[in-house]
Amino acid sequence: MWIDYSTTVFLNSNFTESFSTKNSFYRQFLSFNDELVNEEREVEIEDADIDFSKVDIPKGMEDSAIKLIGYFVYRGIPLKYAATMVGFWTGESGLDPTTLESDNVIKAPRYSWTKEKEEAVKDIDKYTREVVFPSYAKSKDWAGKIRVDWYKHKGKYYCGIGIGGYTAWAAYELLERAKKVNSNWYDLALQAGFEVDVYAGKGFFNNPEVKNAENRSFDDSYLHFLGRHQYRDGRWHDHSRVDYRKKNIAYFYNKFKSGEWQADEEFNKKADAYANKLK
Repeated sequence: MWIDYSTTVFLNSNFTESFSTKNSFYRQFLSFNDELVNEEREVEIEDADIDFSKVDIPKGMEDSAIKLIGYFVYRGIPLKYAATMVGFWTGESGLDPTTLESDNVIKAPRYSWTKEKEEAVKDIDKYTREVVFPSYAKSKDWAGKIRVDWYKHKGKYYCGIGIGGYTAWAAYELLERAKKVNSNWYDLALQAGFEVDVYAGKGFFNNPEVKNAENRSFDDSYLHFLGRHQYRDGRWHDHSRVDYRKKNIAYFYNKFKSGEWQADEEFNKKADAYANKLK
């Protein structure tokens, strides 16, 4: 998949749009600059640094983590990389498949499908423009850092939804493909199948960075997966809750490695069934 970031649109504290045009920058998700990754290496995930007694995992997050990691491993993704993916997403959605970006603004409860979320998704373009963008524009940490063109697809804006915080074309595809298989987009099993067979595709998971993950550091896997989310315009962009994410990655990995957590075979079957329909 290729991305053209020739036009940048940032939201500032006054919720106005400022435009700047740069040379078109194209990059392929499957091969970003390894030298830059080494230069930007800041995240180190070592088991010795993690006090697991202080890792607080909500029940909904734990349930999702067990199912997702178990499924990804079942699909041939190394445990270390699967744990990295799912741990990274804890900072995006808390592994809540019903997540809508900025759903805290509409006071929608987590890990459940509610009327507030249902109403928001009915016109996701309006919700993104009237709820998501203003929430960032008013934010002390994010004002001026969010580009609205990251959210645009086919003339509409799609905020982050689901476990991966899928935006733009990915959110559109998740919503549309769920309709085609007569299911709910917020079904965790559907999103698991979507991630492997639609969003990432086999090419991503066949990449040597993924296949050899068990022989590499957590840091390597983290930065490789991070590149899919935060490497834009030839540079790294801020992402939040780094310590939180990396603690969860190590915690999830150790739970599976020790055998305390086991894959959910019924979930694997359900996710596989969706994956075959979604292709």
